[in-house]
Amino acid sequence: MAVRVGDATVRVRGECVTAFDEEWLLVLSPIVIEGRARLRDALALNMRLALGALAIEQGWLVLRATQPLTVLDERTIARTVEHLAQEALRLRPLHMTEPTDGGQAFFHFGE
Repeated sequence: MAVRVGDATVRVRGECVTAFDEEWLLVLSPIVIEGRARLRDALALNMRLALGALAIEQGWLVLRATQPLTVLDERTIARTVEHLAQEALRLRPLHMTEPTDGGQAFFHFGE
C-alpha cells in the first residue's frame, strides 16, 4: 500500500506471520537498495528508532515492525503503519549522503 507522509508517498507492506505460536502483524517499508545502504550507520541508528528495526529483505534495507494480532485493533494498526512510514521516510536521506558519525540524528529517543 502507499502511505502519504506530507508530500511524499511511502510504500508499506503488511502481512500476517506466526511467532511464539501466535499470529502477528509484520509491517515493512523499503528504505534503500542494499547496495546503496550505509549498513554501519543503519545499525547505529537502529538503536535510536522509536518503532521497529532495520533489516535486509530481498535486496533492500527495510524498516520492519511486528505486533501480536491479539492486542491490535483497527486504530492501532493504522497508527503503526503511519508511524513506520514516517520513520522510513526519515531514514532515506541518510543513505543519499556521505557517511556520518554513526547516527547522532533525529529520532524520537534521545540520550
